[in-house]
Amino acid sequence: MSGSLLILLAASGGLDRQSVTVGGIGSAGTQDRFRGFSTVQTIGSISSGTSNLYGGAAITELQYNENGGNGIQTLKMTGTLANSGWTTMTVGATAYSRAAATFTQSGGSTQWQWTGLGAFVANPFGLIGSVVSVIFT
Repeated sequence: MSGSLLILLAASGGLDRQSVTVGGIGSAGTQDRFRGFSTVQTIGSISSGTSNLYGGAAITELQYNENGGNGIQTLKMTGTLANSGWTTMTVGATAYSRAAATFTQSGGSTQWQWTGLGAFVANPFGLIGSVVSVIFT
């Protein structure tokens, strides 16, 4: 890890920081409208795409699904990883508590998912093409 990246992480107060260039599929009014980064949906891009929290594990999904107004936020990485080491993931201005996520491990991947966020929780990634900071603390 370069010295400038260490300074950036320390300045942010976070354990890890990613920048997501927002991609998306689906349009307003559709059942599923995805925004963020996903190698599965093939949308968006991510600054490094590897987690400093988990020894460089690849981040494969960091996205929000409007899911017909129910809201689902997903973080998925390769490997069988511990459900520890961080407490909050902040996407833009929206904070997600690790303890509130559904934690699953399957097929060599680990996933944290926040579901039922409701119609009143705005998509934290915003518009396609914007750059959004994701900070883990």
